[in-house]
Amino acid sequence: MHDGTSPASDSFFSETVSDDDLWSAAFLDERFPTPVSPLGWSLIRDAFERLALREPLAFLGHPEAERLGRTRLWRGHPYVPVAALASMYKLLPDWLLPDDARRYFPEGDVSQRRAAPYPPSGFASHLWRAALGTVVREAGNASPWHNHRRWRALRQQLEDGVAATEASLARAQTEADLLQAIAGLRAASEQLLAVHRWSLTHADLWFSALRRLGHRWLGPNWQSLVVRLVRGAENVTAALDGELRAIAQVARESPGGRAALAEAADLADLQLRLVAVAEGNCLWQGINQFLRRYGHRSYSLDIYHPGFAADPRQVYTLVTALAAEPEPGPEHDFEPADLPLTFWQRPWFSLLLGLSRRYLALREEQRFVWQRLLALERSAYLRLGDLLQALGQLDQGLDVLFLTADEVERLCAEDAMPLAARLARERRCEFESLTNAESSDAGESYTAFLRGNLPLAVAATLPANTLRGTPVSAGVAVGPVRVVHQASEIGLVRGGEVLVAPGVDPAWTPVFGKIVALVTESGGQLSHPAVVAREYGLPAVLAVAGATHRLATGDTVRVDGATGTVTRLAPSLAGQDV
Repeated sequence: MHDGTSPASDSFFSETVSDDDLWSAAFLDERFPTPVSPLGWSLIRDAFERLALREPLAFLGHPEAERLGRTRLWRGHPYVPVAALASMYKLLPDWLLPDDARRYFPEGDVSQRRAAPYPPSGFASHLWRAALGTVVREAGNASPWHNHRRWRALRQQLEDGVAATEASLARAQTEADLLQAIAGLRAASEQLLAVHRWSLTHADLWFSALRRLGHRWLGPNWQSLVVRLVRGAENVTAALDGELRAIAQVARESPGGRAALAEAADLADLQLRLVAVAEGNCLWQGINQFLRRYGHRSYSLDIYHPGFAADPRQVYTLVTALAAEPEPGPEHDFEPADLPLTFWQRPWFSLLLGLSRRYLALREEQRFVWQRLLALERSAYLRLGDLLQALGQLDQGLDVLFLTADEVERLCAEDAMPLAARLARERRCEFESLTNAESSDAGESYTAFLRGNLPLAVAATLPANTLRGTPVSAGVAVGPVRVVHQASEIGLVRGGEVLVAPGVDPAWTPVFGKIVALVTESGGQLSHPAVVAREYGLPAVLAVAGATHRLATGDTVRVDGATGTVTRLAPSLAGQDV
């Protein structure tokens, strides 16, 4: 199989396999909703395969951890072997199995994990030896009472390192200087991810356990009660959302505020306004301050996509959408004392609730810091691209995004890689073709499973007008659909609509105050849109296969966030203003 580091008969974006194995988009579809760039994916792939696949399999003593611990790309989208996921989850009892694991298997049939040949049983001696070794080596990370402390210490270390790296990048003059800074950033990212994988595990396990106890102990309204309990925990996504709303409020109340936003029709105009902020102009001062604090945020983990600071038009779009009408913020009504629990149930439920709230918030925080590291890597690579263009090794500086990290290093070495410009040019054309195809044809969306090199057909078990997905935030809402395929379209969302999208990044959350429900094609209980939907009390159903092409803007739908169903009540009217 082509490893993406050199040209091959198959392309970087569609790696062919010779077997008939089953592949799952798993949790990658929400993190990379659009085709990945060669540079962006190469920066994440090795660490992901090692930390999320090979090492967990090795923790179980799996003899084929190296073979199963790999990913592949299909039409620019990453996939993982279902066999690896089945082995990881095989011995977990149903009551402890994370809710999100259901979307990792075709038809949501988690019983398929039982067919995995390894582990043979829970009594295998080599399994326990491997597991014991893991507990000893990873004690400070694996324990839910220690992982968050490890993160707090690491976060301070990372923030100090970021400040030092920013200073070194400002002084960097040569390719060697930039590569050295990039190496430090990649090492920092691996440190973060080594803690992050256990934080995610704790969030997944404890929130799933909380939901199961809620189901048994809280009566018929258990889902809405659990949602009320976990929301309101402090997290950086809610803070970002709050600052954007404050800026929008200034735009609404300041004389000429909304007009000033309307005048900022292009990037150049906006950049000039941000650089030359008029004294006393609270609107542009607020945007400037927001960009200093959150400018590294991006709609994707792929560094191909610029952050807010690199493309301030994204912030302009968000503020304009918010300023159009007053919107309520998230409501926090955390009242654990009112729960109908017995004396002996309350301490167990409180324990799971505390762990769930802690690690759900930590998930947001860790991605926030990781994106800061990725933003610096992007800046360093773009500067490298400009140097390589000046040397005649690339057609344009941005073409560095269409080489892998290893290829960039080779290109910067004395034995520079021949034909790099042509390789980058060919990949750029294929990447643009794949991206345009998905934007124009909803049928080309990210398929959940592959059998070998072909999409796996999933049998329809519901009426034609009913779609099913993962229920993540309880409640029922009826409203007109607004299909949004990419972040640049979120300004089209109107009050009272049901937002339907391939996926939703935390940066989309400012529109949550105006929609009545959320439906996405990717994601699960721990996804960023699920966390924020619960904050707003919005009914939400995620992982709805084909939602963006089975539903159309203007359709009237009923979204049930408890059962995970989306029912089309009426089609859109031809010619209506949508």
